[in-house]
Amino acid sequence: TFDMEKDLTPQDWEDFKKFVNSGNCIEDKIGKLYKPFWLRDAITLDIIDLSYFSTLTEEETNTLKNLNINKYREYYTKEENEEEEEIEDEDNDTMYITLHKEEQIVNYVTINNSLILKWKEIKNLASLTKTVPSERNLYQIVDIVFTVIYISRLFNGDFDTNSEILEYIFQLCPLLYANKDTLPFDITSSINYIVDKMKIIGGNNLKRTKNLLISDMLILLKGMKGFIFESFIRLYDIIHFCSLEQGIKKRIVQRCTLSKNKLIYFMSYLKSNVTNEMINQLIVDIQNYKKEQSI
Repeated sequence: TFDMEKDLTPQDWEDFKKFVNSGNCIEDKIGKLYKPFWLRDAITLDIIDLSYFSTLTEEETNTLKNLNINKYREYYTKEENEEEEEIEDEDNDTMYITLHKEEQIVNYVTINNSLILKWKEIKNLASLTKTVPSERNLYQIVDIVFTVIYISRLFNGDFDTNSEILEYIFQLCPLLYANKDTLPFDITSSINYIVDKMKIIGGNNLKRTKNLLISDMLILLKGMKGFIFESFIRLYDIIHFCSLEQGIKKRIVQRCTLSKNKLIYFMSYLKSNVTNEMINQLIVDIQNYKKEQSI
């Protein structure tokens, strides 16, 4: 098995650094590098002005409610105000679009408005169930978010009805895969579960990947409920639209339906039961995990 850290010579690394610094790696070889949603400003869902929505028609409101926000992707550019550029492959299928800064802002506003309307539609948890939420729920939120971060990085933000994504989601997220007896009960078991699954899935330099994902997790959680809810919505939409693919097996469709119902439950739990103090404690727990693991 090839190991980048062990098998590359100092000259190999030097050549690789020159290649990366030349700009050809991202621009010409693999296309644009996706800019994850958690690197923009999060919405403060508990303090939002709904007056704007009173000016919308019913059709405009429904369009925002049903918006698949995964379709809105931003990529890193050399300059913020770079001209719009559409790159096409041999079959004339668009690979990526570099947006004007003004268009990026319009996209953010559209996504935020969609999330606000979706958040408003989420029911209180008490109206869904009389069962008291488990203390483990908070750690299952961590795994849901961790899964979204991993697949966002892995697929470079491109989730267009790719059934392969479902395999990763169901393997990585214990809430959607495992039985209740194997669900995480603290931060260590939560992160270790996904890391163990990542070993099965494969991939080079697992330690570095784990470090990057945990750093992403800390950034995302600092966005409080805004980014957590957006993670839920993005994962829900990925599962939903993948389940609509032609030829998908009935048992997978049933699993997708069950997964979507679980995510709806956790959206209600997030809205009704999770406080900023609880999220801040998760952040502290993850930071302590990093120290213990010398990450």
